[in-house]
Amino acid sequence: MDQFCLFINSEDSLSTFANNVGGNFKVRLPKRYTLDGSWECALLEVSFIPELEASTRRMYFCSDFVHQSYVRETALPILQSIRLLNEDITDVTFEKPIYFPVTRNELYHIEFVLRDDHLQICRLKDDHVFLLLHFPRCYPAAAAAKATAATATAAKEQQQQQEAFVFRHPFTMIVSGPTSCGKTHFMKDVLQHIKRLCSPSPERIVWLYKRWQPLYEEIQRTVLPRVEFIRGIPFDLERDDFFDPNIRNMILLDDLMSTSAKDSRINDLFTEGSHHRNLSVVVLNQNLYFGKDPTQRRNCHYLVLFNNPIDRQPIMTLGRQMYPSRGDFFLRKFEEATSTPFGYLLVDLKARTPEASRLRTEVLQIGQGETHDEKKEDTHLSEDESSVSSDEDMADETTDLSSGRC
Repeated sequence: MDQFCLFINSEDSLSTFANNVGGNFKVRLPKRYTLDGSWECALLEVSFIPELEASTRRMYFCSDFVHQSYVRETALPILQSIRLLNEDITDVTFEKPIYFPVTRNELYHIEFVLRDDHLQICRLKDDHVFLLLHFPRCYPAAAAAKATAATATAAKEQQQQQEAFVFRHPFTMIVSGPTSCGKTHFMKDVLQHIKRLCSPSPERIVWLYKRWQPLYEEIQRTVLPRVEFIRGIPFDLERDDFFDPNIRNMILLDDLMSTSAKDSRINDLFTEGSHHRNLSVVVLNQNLYFGKDPTQRRNCHYLVLFNNPIDRQPIMTLGRQMYPSRGDFFLRKFEEATSTPFGYLLVDLKARTPEASRLRTEVLQIGQGETHDEKKEDTHLSEDESSVSSDEDMADETTDLSSGRC
């Protein structure tokens, strides 16, 4: 016998287990099932009336014969969990059932427990519960092949996810990191492949700067449409004739933190200006929390974060804002992404981005053969700029970024 199914009703063994209720019941099987070797079990179907004495949004189906899994800071032998809907009868067929290793060599008396959000036993007003269980034998070679296939599938999905990434115009973005970390080189790579990396791609690109860099000359030679370099912030930036809304525009502000933080016109670009003027806005700065005004941070669609070894406070603060209950998750992802020189973490805050795709790295997929020296920026640090943040800079930053605002 390589597999079998059990059709379980909570009322099957009331003569043997008189105290059975819908939330906690035992069943005596008609025969003993001897399980030689390795076996797995999955819950395929479940049906019950979701009228509970205490409300819950999710129900966990537990047994006494499978390996434990982590849930709500504890470990339980869970078969499945479902989200309860406002329906008279909950009848669920799991299209992709989860198989767990069976921990017993024999099945005769088996127990089931239904638990709520707080992992307390559910008290059902109607005690009838139906379960369909599938038990396949697990062969070592088949298990290894299954694991290998799962790993290959996950790697392929990750590769497809990275290759499929594009910036969605119009957008707002902050590229943040200390001097010489690779910010300008990152934007050079983006612009050189802008038709592939941005959808739809811009038709006019304006780059505002404070000090000229030799890398700008390469950008002028290699990027189409040709980049217009302007020193400082133009006085007529907010005028309609500066950016024609009938074409797709992009503006980059490089090394202009102290100026742009005090200029309300830049904040306007991050709010209504980007959408209404058909304009993508990119700001390169050395400190994500430089200014006390959080307008730009709260209204950006993408964050590109480079490593600053002497100041991790901005990353920790951002992690707590995006993931209040697991700030270490964000920090761990950031450390993985920046473990190599010039590595970065891209945070995708677009509203339509799936949560699983919000944190990305290596989205460009180019420049694999370049040396570290080739990627360095000119080491220029403005006298009125600092790459180290203070607690005061971040004191008022309490917005939950996962909603798509920064």
